[in-house]
Amino acid sequence: MKVWFITGCSSGLGECLARAALQRGDKVIATAQRTNRLQSLAAAGATTMELDLNFDAEQMKRVATEAWDLHGGVDILINNAGIAQVGAVEEISKDEWQRIFRVNVFGPVDLANAFVPHMRKRKSGVIANISSLSAWQVEAGAAPYQASKAALSSICLAMAAELKPFGIDVCCIEPGYFRTKLLDNICLPSSKLAVYNGSAVRELESGIDSINGKQPGNPEKGAKVIVDVVTKATGRDVPNRLLLGPDAVQDVRDFLDQTKTDIAGWENLTTKTDFTHSD
Repeated sequence: MKVWFITGCSSGLGECLARAALQRGDKVIATAQRTNRLQSLAAAGATTMELDLNFDAEQMKRVATEAWDLHGGVDILINNAGIAQVGAVEEISKDEWQRIFRVNVFGPVDLANAFVPHMRKRKSGVIANISSLSAWQVEAGAAPYQASKAALSSICLAMAAELKPFGIDVCCIEPGYFRTKLLDNICLPSSKLAVYNGSAVRELESGIDSINGKQPGNPEKGAKVIVDVVTKATGRDVPNRLLLGPDAVQDVRDFLDQTKTDIAGWENLTTKTDFTHSD
């Protein structure tokens, strides 16, 4: 029986992950900003805790210690909570940049770092950070979200290399479009610039409602895949990076194909940069 600590459990993928772990007979510590939104999980057997990704590093350490002491350890940490922000780069204020990076990057990193010393002492543990297919994408109007997820993915991959010698597996999970409530509370720029009216930036903003609730990914199925992967139920080691959903797999394949084409198209010029014997 494993012990899970999962953030962002009030709905969507986080709630589905908590239920999937409980169905295995595992113990789950489910968190959200407000525990009154976790009543159904508590009724299903989860322990609930309040966690705000705006907590500072010291608060995260206290949360990790409290969670560790509840069941004598935590085997699997799932950093799932996050927010979405759209808008042209020029429109996003410093406060808006800081908010999305605090919630999507610094908060998860602080929480992971709070658990690492406990896991290192035991020489075992899994940390899974829910990033996004957006880490691979470049789209007008989506830079705040895409940049935050790209940063989280990069940090996660570095942590995987750093913590492997201590028996800690770190997995960067990058889901495609799943039918969750992420887009219900999407953040728009506090100050919009008229110059972007009618542009691809505004098309992205206006198109959110048309795709929300119609995303192809089933969060229950996605959660079951994640649970199987991080518990090694597939008989394979925990991967450093995992694309989740057929749309994610296809989009990244297309991205890599285009990258190969771009490399080949400029290779004759871009490879002429090393010192030669005549230099």
